[in-house]
Amino acid sequence: MLEGEETVVRALYYDHIVADPRHQHCRC
Repeated sequence: MLEGEETVVRALYYDHIVADPRHQHCRC
């Protein structure tokens, strides 16, 4: 995976966690 691509995916992943309260308990 490209470095920039990883950054985007990570940002989207954390954004999804913040947007979905059901995932707040998951500290992966």
